[in-house]
Amino acid sequence: MKGNSLKEISLKHLFKKENALFITIITILILIIYVLLTISNLVIDYYYSMNRYNYLARTLIVEKGDKSEKDLDDISNIKHVVANVSNKYYNEFFAPILERDEGQLAIGAIINKKDLKIVKGRSPENLNEIVIPVKFCPYNEFDIEKDKFINGNKLIGSTFTIKSDKSVNYNLDHDDPKYLEMMDKRETVTLTIVGTYDSTANLVEADTAFATIKTIDNLKSPYHGGHGVIDSDGNSIFYNDEYVDRMIRVDSYKNLDYVKNELTKQGFDFWEAMSIDLMEFLTILLVPLVVSIILLIVTFVLIKNFINKKLNNRHTTLGLLKAIGYTNKDIKKLEFTENIIITLFCALVSFIIYFIVYLVVTKNFLAIFNYYSFTVKIPLFLITVLLIFIIIFIKVINNRVTHNILKQNVMQLIKED
Repeated sequence: MKGNSLKEISLKHLFKKENALFITIITILILIIYVLLTISNLVIDYYYSMNRYNYLARTLIVEKGDKSEKDLDDISNIKHVVANVSNKYYNEFFAPILERDEGQLAIGAIINKKDLKIVKGRSPENLNEIVIPVKFCPYNEFDIEKDKFINGNKLIGSTFTIKSDKSVNYNLDHDDPKYLEMMDKRETVTLTIVGTYDSTANLVEADTAFATIKTIDNLKSPYHGGHGVIDSDGNSIFYNDEYVDRMIRVDSYKNLDYVKNELTKQGFDFWEAMSIDLMEFLTILLVPLVVSIILLIVTFVLIKNFINKKLNNRHTTLGLLKAIGYTNKDIKKLEFTENIIITLFCALVSFIIYFIVYLVVTKNFLAIFNYYSFTVKIPLFLITVLLIFIIIFIKVINNRVTHNILKQNVMQLIKED
């Protein structure tokens, strides 16, 4: 009976007016903390995911300088280097899709098959074959809406038509009629979709297709640009700039420093294809983290004050409970049960509101993250840790305050009110 009575008393106290304001404030604070934890988790997850999964994080561009072709070829002998090719294959080949209004493709070269996780169909093997993302969006990042994403599996076997830059050279002024004529007469190429890949496995843009090196050679100009000089007679002369540097890929991000040290020892100059600035990352992380800590402290202070005030206003009730036979342990359990139910109720209501907001925002306003194949996750681990800390804190404060009050005898408790 006593156990049932404890539950009945706890539940009865839940609906007292003194709890209403507390519930409202704590619910709002916990909701804000959930949002801030999500932002912090997003920053952390993005930083580590890009380094772990995006192949550009383990890609280096090695400058030729005064090195020979043999010196450049010998880079392949460095441990953990899995690809050593021309830097021609570093940047994707961008081209409008002629069958689609405003549609575009960014076509990358497959220099290491392990970089792609094929979902359906097969990897490109022949000339002018491509794979596209399962969640395909053939538009640029400034024109992203959720309804523009296409199921890539349904496009397997279909074709896209683009124009090749293979015949393009840069020894002409861009305003020269001959240059404009050359661009108009570029060869049309038909690309066949032979499969889809999981873009979330390497975090590339949703408009990125992949093809063999031979296909890239058939699409890209052998020159990456050009430069002009003025001769002694004042005439402008333009020259084509050839690809002379190398792009190398390391098997794992954790081995990147080893390869960089080996390149330095051999006298190579190089730069990282993608590098996330650690200080910028920490700065972005610091703001939501600090605000979360401040709000958490405020929440703890409010909980402490609430428990103090509530118990100090219940001396008569606690005295009567002692008088009818409840032990100090029973009373502590009763008050803890009530406080923990109130707090968990606040946490649950906060999470329901948070989850609704999360679904609405991610589906309607964060399509850009889908475009970059990145998922904004609910930080369940951080939320669980937060609730555990709150429960422990309530347990400690509840026991301390209750213990101090129950040190008095029954008559003192009843008289105080």
